Amino acid sequence: MLDNMTDQMKKIISLTQCFIGKKMIVVESKNNSFIGTEGIIIDETKNLFKVDTGKKTISLIKNNIIFKIGSELINGDSLSKNPEDRIKMRIKNE
Repeated sequence: MLDNMTDQMKKIISLTQCFIGKKMIVVESKNNSFIGTEGIIIDETKNLFKVDTGKKTISLIKNNIIFKIGSELINGDSLSKNPEDRIKMRIKNE
């Protein structure tokens, strides 16, 4: 079923999903020390992800990072809303 979905539909699903409990890897960041950081997202607010790296818990500002979950790259800028408000989001055609 997912093979038949348009890119637009896939984008909507990725932005409205819950990220808590998912493993993430930071691939780009305004703060170079966060690049390559891996961990489990344990909490999410409008502007932050709290990530458990196994050694410590860190806070990442969403609009400063591009991260990877599975094989999907996600720009944190597009997530700067409360998680519960993203469900109502409409994605503009690009």
